[in-house]
Amino acid sequence: MDVHIIKRRTFKKTFLSYTVILIIPIFIFLYISLQNVMNNNYKKLIEMHESDTERVAATIDSKLMECMHIGDKLYHSNWISKFMIDIDVFDDEFGSLRRQEICQDLNNYTAFTGILSNIAVVFPYKDLVVSQRGWYQKDAYFSDIIKIKEHDIEKIYSNMDDYAYFRLMEDTKVTAVNDEDKYIVICQSLELYNKPRAVLLFFIDERYLTSYIKKITSPNLQNIVITSNDMEIFNQDVHNNKEKTGNELIFTTKSSVMSWEYKCIYNDYNLPIQSDQLFPLYIGIAFSLILGAFMALILATISYKPLYSLLNRIFRYDEAQGMLETTSDKNMHEYRIIENSFDRLVDENEAIINRMKNYESAAKSNMLLKLLKGFFNDDKLEDKLNEIGLNYTDDDYFCVALINISQTAQNDGENIIKKRQEIINLILTIEQNTDQMGIDCQILDVLDDAIGLIFAFDYIQSNSEVIDQLLFKAKSSMEKSGNVQLVISMGNMEQGIIGISKSYQMARENMEYMLFESDFVKDNKNMLEKELYYYPTDWEIQLINNLKVGNLDTVTKIIYEIRLENEKRDLPLDSMIRLVTLIMETELRVLDELNIDVGLYQNEFNGILTSENMDEIWSYIYEISDRVCDRRQYANTTSNLEIGNNILEYINKNYNDPNLALKELAQIFNMSVSSLSKLFKEVTGINYYDYLCRIRMEQAKELLKDSKNAIGKVASEVGYENEYSFKRAFKRYEGISPSDYIYKIAEGDSK
Repeated sequence: MDVHIIKRRTFKKTFLSYTVILIIPIFIFLYISLQNVMNNNYKKLIEMHESDTERVAATIDSKLMECMHIGDKLYHSNWISKFMIDIDVFDDEFGSLRRQEICQDLNNYTAFTGILSNIAVVFPYKDLVVSQRGWYQKDAYFSDIIKIKEHDIEKIYSNMDDYAYFRLMEDTKVTAVNDEDKYIVICQSLELYNKPRAVLLFFIDERYLTSYIKKITSPNLQNIVITSNDMEIFNQDVHNNKEKTGNELIFTTKSSVMSWEYKCIYNDYNLPIQSDQLFPLYIGIAFSLILGAFMALILATISYKPLYSLLNRIFRYDEAQGMLETTSDKNMHEYRIIENSFDRLVDENEAIINRMKNYESAAKSNMLLKLLKGFFNDDKLEDKLNEIGLNYTDDDYFCVALINISQTAQNDGENIIKKRQEIINLILTIEQNTDQMGIDCQILDVLDDAIGLIFAFDYIQSNSEVIDQLLFKAKSSMEKSGNVQLVISMGNMEQGIIGISKSYQMARENMEYMLFESDFVKDNKNMLEKELYYYPTDWEIQLINNLKVGNLDTVTKIIYEIRLENEKRDLPLDSMIRLVTLIMETELRVLDELNIDVGLYQNEFNGILTSENMDEIWSYIYEISDRVCDRRQYANTTSNLEIGNNILEYINKNYNDPNLALKELAQIFNMSVSSLSKLFKEVTGINYYDYLCRIRMEQAKELLKDSKNAIGKVASEVGYENEYSFKRAFKRYEGISPSDYIYKIAEGDSK
């Protein structure tokens, strides 16, 4: 590496920049890694809480299972079976010792579970309760021994009437008179009948259950809630944590024994990050810093080399080196030297830009002139207009105004240039006013020394009136100053880009009336305006040119716009006849230039003209336009006509063949598909599939007239593979379905 490169100020800044850029990802990596460690610890915490919740549920379920086993043992015990008998046959067997044994068994069961405070066997019909505390009357046991509130005793009595197997008592739990002892009561009938004679009651003490849960859970468990069928039966703070950190984490699981759901609520906290988790991270960061500094040096060298090479190509090495080492300017560096070198290029570039602006201005003026004359033959016209700064679309409305000096002022040749300059200044004022109103205004020179204004705007009724007022004020201002008398002509407001030409042609006609009208024109102006058809010379020239090159789409568009504009004028029939005659003469001239005999077409047109049916006349003009553009058909050789007639004859004989297609015909007549399709169109004037469909539909109509012919049969006889295809083709051709056609014929016959 060249030692001079390292000393360069730009190189040092580049190296520092790359170092900073490379350190930023390292810090991002550190942050992301720490987040991953914390997320992993958090996942471990979640897993730990989930495991703890499952353990709580499993342990409580095991205690419930122990209670169920106790109930099953008592269910099969002989002393309960004997004591349920209504008669007192076995009463002598239950002496004091036997009763103490039974109470001791119940006491053992209670102590074994760890969550029960009482187990009681109730014999409702004998008004007796047997518990680990002794044998008591039913009311005395509940009110005096375990001291339950009176309304809760009623709950217990009501739950003993129906058969239940290890069922949670309705209304969930009962409370002692002292409001401190609360029990969850589970009932189990010891007889398989409603209103059993013996009922086993398990009293789960909330304090015992809470103490038991504390022993089996982690210290982070804040609270446990047990619900049954959306009813809360147990809700206790377990570890009574005074300081709660973060949010709460809630985990739920269902009991596998009863319809219980356990909800455990834990403190939300992050496990501490261990040093063994951070050690690999520290190693990675240190390695990244060393590697980053090395990569920054390499990238700075690579980045600086193009600048170094460019500097040496602009200047000699000694010259550039001397400029950098001898200068006292701290801001002088390689880029500043190159910047000074490129200053002269900026001036040259500005000159080029000015020339481009002049070119764009000329292109814009040329395009505006084309729009005035009518622009038909470009589908991407809007894109071209956008390229030169004209945001015209067919949704916009346009109006063209022409401004000229009166004939008297034009005779004054000495001041005409000065007056014209005054007009231009006035028009620039109009342009500024329209810009403020949101109306686009373009200015250009047109023929006959007139100045054209093209206004473009969204359709607002007042816009036309605003333009009228501006032009009127401009004219009055010029006339009052005594400098010049203006002639202003404005066309109609038209929609679409082609409307520019329409409006211009109208303004041009009005301008000619104003400047050059003779006495005859003055006397007959109203009559001439009523009978004046719209067929401008500019459009006629474009029609002729496009006919000669065979551009049918553009020809059709020109004729359509001519027809549309003249129909809007509501001309008398004589004027419309004169218009279509002139258009036909234009097309016949083109045919004559192509060395085609025009007599036949002239006679056909004259015959159609006598009907005075304008739709039919316009259709014939479109048809002749199509023939002119597709003029190859008029140069058919005798051999081509013969082949074409043979093809027609074959189709007429085999139209009912479902497999009759262009590909099959091409194989029969040893031609390519494209050549046969083109030849067929030249001979018949329509394409192959339209001709085949016409033959089949006409034959089908004849067959459908006979009511005995079913639609499916007619479809197969005219060459369709199935009835569905025939119906679809028939409706497309006739506009109605075959069944509607049959009904229409039948209705006509009945009338």
